Amino acid sequence: MWNISIPGNKPPVKPWPQIQDNKPTYKFLHLSDIHIDRQYAVGSEAYCELDDALGTYALCCRDYSADASSTRTKTKPIYVPAGPWGMPYACDLPYQTFEAALKQISGAHTD
Repeated sequence: MWNISIPGNKPPVKPWPQIQDNKPTYKFLHLSDIHIDRQYAVGSEAYCELDDALGTYALCCRDYSADASSTRTKTKPIYVPAGPWGMPYACDLPYQTFEAALKQISGAHTD
């Protein structure tokens, strides 16, 4: 077991400062950890763990039918097809969803 000494004399908690009416304020948009997949394929398998117990797929929602090392062929059924705006499985975001989000944000927040 480790013993860790925590020093005392913690500074007191201060309240947030009040912004004066004549001071300018700023707005900003913080988008964090956006994963865009430019190879996202609508209609491809979104839940590829069903088909791939060995984990050879790096990402779902991609068309691996032309990949010679892939076990999925065009004859295998798609169980969970990838939708046009994204899927909640092992898929990154389609570019069109990211682009539509930015257009909506810029239209709704013109300031």
